[in-house]
Amino acid sequence: MKLPSLRVSSLLLPLAALAAILVSASPAGAATCGTRTLSKPFPGDANSYFLAPGGSFESGSPAWALSNASVVSGNETLYLRSPEDKRSLRIAGSATSPAFCITADDPLARLVVRTARTSGGTPNYSQLNVSVTLRNAAGSVASYYLGTLLPPGHEGWYVSPRFDWGIQAGTWIFAHDGTATAQLTFTVQGGGGVWFVDDVFVDPFAGR
Repeated sequence: MKLPSLRVSSLLLPLAALAAILVSASPAGAATCGTRTLSKPFPGDANSYFLAPGGSFESGSPAWALSNASVVSGNETLYLRSPEDKRSLRIAGSATSPAFCITADDPLARLVVRTARTSGGTPNYSQLNVSVTLRNAAGSVASYYLGTLLPPGHEGWYVSPRFDWGIQAGTWIFAHDGTATAQLTFTVQGGGGVWFVDDVFVDPFAGR
């Protein structure tokens, strides 16, 4: 028996209304962070990264906020970015990066570091604390402690672990338009040593 046409139309109308709701709820026009230059700089790490603003320190420290820290001669010896690089950042106090755009797909940072004893016979009791400050488009701010590096027992350059804010930051940080800004802060605590930082990279895909 053929169904009345009225019954068919009564099924189609709710489906059409639902489709309209889904379309109107989609994040069309949501802001993005634009195009980035990606590479795979870390041995054994298949993730792609983009360089944080000024993160190679080859042009000095534009827009980095430095306190008892400065750009010095001497590149990291792993040459992750370029064998032609000649500078790195020496930190005895603190250094904060410029703000850079992130989305929920940009959850972590990685870099190259080393530590050295200061002059004198004092052992190196220093440590490098890493934190991040996130700001969303609505002006809300949150800061997260990401981890601490301790002297590894040598003064050579090495690749840091991943510093992941994606596992801590709530989804609210991206709720306004899908973007936020991040600023990384490196702070030396304790005596007997200084820290050197170079090639600060951010992973734009690990959160997917």
